[in-house]
Amino acid sequence: MGTSYQKKRLKPLSTKRTFEKIKNNPNNKCIICKKIVEPNFMICRSVRLCRECYTKKMEQQKKVSIKFLSFSKKSFEGNEILDNKLYLGNEHDSFLKTKLKSIGITNIIVIGYKLYNFYPEDFEYKIIEVDDIENEDILKYFIPIIIYYSNIKGKCFIHCQAGMSRSASFVIAIIMYFKKMNFQDAYDFVLHKRKIICPNYGFIEQLIEFQEMLELINYKFKFLQTMQNIIFEKDDF
Repeated sequence: MGTSYQKKRLKPLSTKRTFEKIKNNPNNKCIICKKIVEPNFMICRSVRLCRECYTKKMEQQKKVSIKFLSFSKKSFEGNEILDNKLYLGNEHDSFLKTKLKSIGITNIIVIGYKLYNFYPEDFEYKIIEVDDIENEDILKYFIPIIIYYSNIKGKCFIHCQAGMSRSASFVIAIIMYFKKMNFQDAYDFVLHKRKIICPNYGFIEQLIEFQEMLELINYKFKFLQTMQNIIFEKDDF
């Protein structure tokens, strides 16, 4: 598990993004209420829900998750990644409020669908709703997350469901920027801290593309801010 990604590689990597971007289809109907799903709101690639039905379903599933996790005896499995400020873990870890508080966590970044902000009164949350599939476009979120992380005064915990692919990819992007590392070195750095990380190939392609972007702007923060202002409106992130 401790070897570099190059030694574990199953197929050659390319800096060219080979996946097709997924486009929202405004003609999709909600499978529950049959209303047209608004163009800028889509949750799952195989299931369509409108925002109202999605919110209701999330609340129902949140109650189930809280009940399930409350009976779980698993201990905290998160790992410190960077300077006692950045931690990477899984969904169960995000439920352990006492442990998170003892570490000093102040901000939680959630990467994924149907994952919850269990304690909004105790932590500041940022939620990025993405699937763990190769054709998911996560590159556009790297810069906003880096800027968000740079403004955190306390400590940050990032998680997806398992802490292996989605959240690991975002942590690698953060390491690439703050440590001025290329993808391979950042991957190895995070792998050394958390042995189970395994970003999917689509995410790896985007991280390599992100490496080229960072090299082009020479890791300058002001360029990141400018790029974010161009890509995102204020209410988009």
